[in-house]
Amino acid sequence: MKRLIIPFTCLLCLVPLLITGCTYQPVRRDAGDLLPANYGGLAGEGSARLIAKPDQKWWCAFDLPELDDLLTEMARANYDLDIARQRVMRSRALLGQQRSGHWPTLDASLSGTRTTTELGDDPVTEEGRLAFNAAYEVDLWGARTAADQAAKRDVLAEQARLRSAALTLQAQLATKYFDLLSLQGRIAATRKNLAATEELLNLVALRFQAGRASGIELDQQRNILLAQRARLLALQHDRNMTEHALAVLLGRDRLLTVATTAKLTDATVPAVNIVQPAALLEARPDIAVAEANLLKSDATVYQQRAKRWPTLQLTAEAALNDITQANPPWTTSMIGRITAPLFNAGRIRREIEAAQADAAIALKTYRLTVIRALQEVLDTLSDLNHRRDIYAVRKDEVATSRRLYDLARQRFDAGNSDFINLLDAQRTWFSATERVIAAKRDYLAATVNTFKAMGVPPVLLAPSM
Repeated sequence: MKRLIIPFTCLLCLVPLLITGCTYQPVRRDAGDLLPANYGGLAGEGSARLIAKPDQKWWCAFDLPELDDLLTEMARANYDLDIARQRVMRSRALLGQQRSGHWPTLDASLSGTRTTTELGDDPVTEEGRLAFNAAYEVDLWGARTAADQAAKRDVLAEQARLRSAALTLQAQLATKYFDLLSLQGRIAATRKNLAATEELLNLVALRFQAGRASGIELDQQRNILLAQRARLLALQHDRNMTEHALAVLLGRDRLLTVATTAKLTDATVPAVNIVQPAALLEARPDIAVAEANLLKSDATVYQQRAKRWPTLQLTAEAALNDITQANPPWTTSMIGRITAPLFNAGRIRREIEAAQADAAIALKTYRLTVIRALQEVLDTLSDLNHRRDIYAVRKDEVATSRRLYDLARQRFDAGNSDFINLLDAQRTWFSATERVIAAKRDYLAATVNTFKAMGVPPVLLAPSM
C-alpha cells in the first residue's frame, strides 16, 4: 500500500505542470478607446510628453512664489492628503498579503502528554511530540493570479485617488488664495474710494455752507460714505473667513491669519489654449480609478468562475513522536487532495452572476466617467474663454470710468456741471474698480479649474512677439 501512495502523491504534484494553459490572462483595456478623435474643443492629437508628467507643478505658471510655498506646506501637513496616503499604504499591504498565498505555509507544533494509571509498574507516562507541517494549495487555474491582479488594481486605484485628492486640494487652495488676494485688493480699493468719498463730502459741506449746494446733495454724499464703510466691514469679514479656510487646507491646528505679501496684480494669468489634445484626458485621476475598477471586476469574474473547478491541496508533515526518548525516529507523511464542488444550492452560480453584473456596472461607469470628463473639460474651457473676455472688457471699463470721474470732478470744481453728474461718475468708477478686481479673480479661478479638469498642465498659447 505504501508503494502505491508515493507514486500517486507524486502524480498529484505533477498536475500543475500538466495544466499550464489554464491560467488567468488579464483583459487589456485602454482609456483612449473611448476618447474621440475630435470632440468639441478637444483635438485628436496626443501629447505623450505632457501625459508622462501628471504631477508637474502647474501652479508655477502663475509666477507667485508665495503660492508655491503654501502648496508645499499643504502637501506636508494637510490631513486629507495624509489619509489618502495611508489608504495607499493599506492597499499595498493587502497586495503583499495576497501575494503571500503563492508560497507554502510552514508551521511548527510542540505537544506533550502526561498519562497516569493506577495499575502497573510505571503509573506515570510522559510523551512529547515535535512536528513540522507544510501546506500548499496549487493554483491550478490561475485564480490566485487573478486575485493578485485585483489587489494590484486596488493599489493603482488608491494611487489615482491620492492624486485626485492632491489635485482637488491644490485647486481649492489656489482658488482660496486668489480669493484672499482679491479681497485684499478690494479692501485697498474700497479704502481709496472711502478717502475720495470723504474728500468729496468735505467739499460738498463747504459748498453747502456757502449756499452753493443743497442739503439733499450733502445727505446723498453722506449715504455714499456710509455705504462705503459698510462695504469695507463686509470685505474684512470675508477676508477673515477666507483666511480660516486657508488655514484648514494648510493643516494648521490653530486658525491663524495667513500672512500674504503678494497682490492680485502680481499674478500672471497663463494663456491656456482653448483647443486641447483629447489624449490629455487619459491622465485624469477619475478615469484611472474607473479603469482600475473595470480591470478588477474582470479579475473578480474569473475568480468566481474558478470556484467551479477542482482544487489541489498538498500537505506534508515531519515529526518526532517521542522527544523524551534518546534518538527518537522521524516520521514523515505527504498528502495530496483534490476536491471539487458537487452541490452548493446554486451559490457559486449566483456569485458568478453577481460578479458579472459588477463587471457590467464597472464598464458603464468607466464609459460614463469618460463622457463626464469630456463634459467637464469642455465646460471649463468654455468658461475660461468667457472669463478671459470679461476681464478684458472690465479693464477697459475701469480705465474709461476713471477718466470720466476725473473729467466730472474738474467740471464740478469749475462750476460747469451739477452734483448729480459727479455723483454718477463717482459711483460708476467705484463699481468698475470692484468689477475689474473680481473679473481677474474669476479669470484666475477659471484657469485653476481648467488645470484641475485636464488632470495635467494643459497646452498653453505661444507668447506673442
